[in-house]
Amino acid sequence: MAFSSFKKLLFGFAFSPSLRANVFEVTRLASFFNAELIFVHVGEKTTRKKLNLKLF
Repeated sequence: MAFSSFKKLLFGFAFSPSLRANVFEVTRLASFFNAELIFVHVGEKTTRKKLNLKLF
């Protein structure tokens, strides 16, 4: 079976202490595969969480 590169990566996230490291890693992988990166927030939407996301 031949290896086929990923075209899209879906990253499901919640606001955890490891979020920043996970975002950097999934960004690195998307760049490596030249793939589209899609972020999906899992959890309740709050103003505080939206502000935390803007820090990236």
